Amino acid sequence: MPLLDYAAQYSAYHQWVKKNDRQLLPQAQKKVPAITTSNNLVLKQLVLQGLGFSFLHREAIEAELDIGELVPLLNSPKAQNIYVELELVHKRKHALGYVHQQFARLLTEQKDSWMQL
Repeated sequence: MPLLDYAAQYSAYHQWVKKNDRQLLPQAQKKVPAITTSNNLVLKQLVLQGLGFSFLHREAIEAELDIGELVPLLNSPKAQNIYVELELVHKRKHALGYVHQQFARLLTEQKDSWMQL
């Protein structure tokens, strides 16, 4: 089954392998996605059409999981502990407003508990 992934610079597949099972990294780097896109909805539709497998955010596919249209391939406890790197950014010359500051504070304070999800 072919790999479907985000655009190469945002490869979820290679990021997961790199963070969770380094022994697979040399083999994983040889696997080139059959299709890449930067659109989450397009990626989901490709998987729903049976054109391959992909890493998708649970929130994006919750309904399909609930009705059994999609099934998770990675059910082991190790696979559930996927590490994702995110950058919270803003435009350089714009000051953060109160709501934005509170959001950034919340993310910083909650990051440890979110990483266990």
